[in-house]
Amino acid sequence: PAAPNETEDKHPALKKGKKS
Repeated sequence: PAAPNETEDKHPALKKGKKS
């Protein structure tokens, strides 16, 4: 992946899980 943020942007649920 070019940037980890890109994946989170596509998967808002993942973003929450990563933040948690």
